[in-house]
Amino acid sequence: MRGEKLMGQVVRHHLFGHFSRHPKSAALQLLPAYAAGLEDAAAVDAATIPVERIAGPLLLIAGGDDAMWPSVTMARAMAARRRDAGVDAGDEVVVFDHAGHFLRPPVTATTVPWNDSMVSGGEPAATAVAQAEAWTRILGFLWPR
Repeated sequence: MRGEKLMGQVVRHHLFGHFSRHPKSAALQLLPAYAAGLEDAAAVDAATIPVERIAGPLLLIAGGDDAMWPSVTMARAMAARRRDAGVDAGDEVVVFDHAGHFLRPPVTATTVPWNDSMVSGGEPAATAVAQAEAWTRILGFLWPR
């Protein structure tokens, strides 16, 4: 993560907090900082999880409008590394195009795509559909018929 990519947001939030008549969210969009971090090959190598050593299949779920980090890019990179290593049997990559980061159990509200500190991204309706579908996919992956 490249923290300097967040400074503009932090400064804007601080200024708006002092001069705005209406409360504004101070939640950060972390995607620019994480995406910039992927440009540093040495840092990526140091932070890479060795998914090639995982014996079982992986279910990788990502929101296409994830505003926290490049989840689609990272999920596909993990799947590619496992495929290249020949250990991808049973792996699944599921991308929900207009969903954000917060893909939780389907009883969780999706109408607010941020919390106090982070922006999730995505369209609320698409995230709701993704949450329900992801939950179904997770259960099916863990307990196949």
